Amino acid sequence: MTLDPLTLDVVAGAVVLLSATLFVAEAWSRRAQAVDRLWSLAFAAAIAASLATLADAFQPSWVARALGNAAQVAVLWFMWSGVRACGGRRPLVGVAVGAAAVAGLGVLAVGPAGDPWAAGGLMLVGVAVGALISGVAILRGPLRQFQSGIALAVLLLVMGTYTVFRFVLYITQGPYSDAFTTYAGSELTTLVVTLVLNGSAFSMVSLRVAQTTRSVLLRHHFDAATGARTPASFEPRALDALRDAEERGRQMCFVVVEPDDVTAIRLAFGGNYADEALALCGETVAMVVPPRGLIGIDAPHGARFEVLLRDMGAAEAEEWAAGLRTEFLHATFELPSSRVRVTVSIGLASSLDHGYDLATLRAAGQRAAREASEQGGNLTVTAGAGAGALAL
Repeated sequence: MTLDPLTLDVVAGAVVLLSATLFVAEAWSRRAQAVDRLWSLAFAAAIAASLATLADAFQPSWVARALGNAAQVAVLWFMWSGVRACGGRRPLVGVAVGAAAVAGLGVLAVGPAGDPWAAGGLMLVGVAVGALISGVAILRGPLRQFQSGIALAVLLLVMGTYTVFRFVLYITQGPYSDAFTTYAGSELTTLVVTLVLNGSAFSMVSLRVAQTTRSVLLRHHFDAATGARTPASFEPRALDALRDAEERGRQMCFVVVEPDDVTAIRLAFGGNYADEALALCGETVAMVVPPRGLIGIDAPHGARFEVLLRDMGAAEAEEWAAGLRTEFLHATFELPSSRVRVTVSIGLASSLDHGYDLATLRAAGQRAAREASEQGGNLTVTAGAGAGALAL
């Protein structure tokens, strides 16, 4: 059986509408947050793109093509905005709107005299960049802790890579060449886009359900899996401790402890083993924390611990961190095939260098921990210290 392009567009539009309805209905069945609204906009843009494509197929129109190109770009960039919102960063919605506007205005600038692929390069670049940066943002942010987040990242990277391939053929061979029509034509692209959007909808629903479940658990004072304080308990106590230390002129050190291997364990062996590894990390950190220290779990990240050390400067905190890493070398974790050690990357931020503001200390500690992780892990990095990394 052979489907003509118009029938394929109708079927694809129906699937996109079903996927969009699935996500929007699930998102708004609970209290929709910023990420839900942004991803709902992405699916609304997908519906608009399908309708514009159908309208142009029934009656060719340069206005419909302009709307369709803008909507296709908007889908990926609103996804990117939602990913940023998930990580607690500014969503930069204006950037998403601007990228879509450029793709649409390119067609309008050519006018009705342009052919169906007029300014198509702008649309391809917009889709490719939006898909690739969305996938990378997921893999670099807290969403990578969820299997559905990894699945969504893979789908977006596949979409971005395929669109780069289309753009290369568009530039080198032209949109009407046999190579472009055969390997990157509208029919094949419609199938790819439909599969990606459908898979993305299921991944997003699963991801948001998992995040909502975790947020409910974190409203309690202690995390059930690791024993660390949740933000509801950690932050008020940390703020009080920092305020008291500032008034008394005592040093404090904020520590970020990020396990190096939990994500790899989750991907290779599943979520249950990753949760057990995270629980082992929490137990190990708790054993080493001084009596008046505070230990909490970083809620947005989900697999990172925060420790506030009282009456310690950077030098003392570095010694404490070395002891913690030594403790981790003695703590083994059993996987189906062997026993392994979980190492950690540690970032330190002292009140002497960064003041007593919790947000400033946290940001400095997170940057230092990320630097330690990027250098291979099992390191301590002190924010603002010229010495850099301290290896065990």
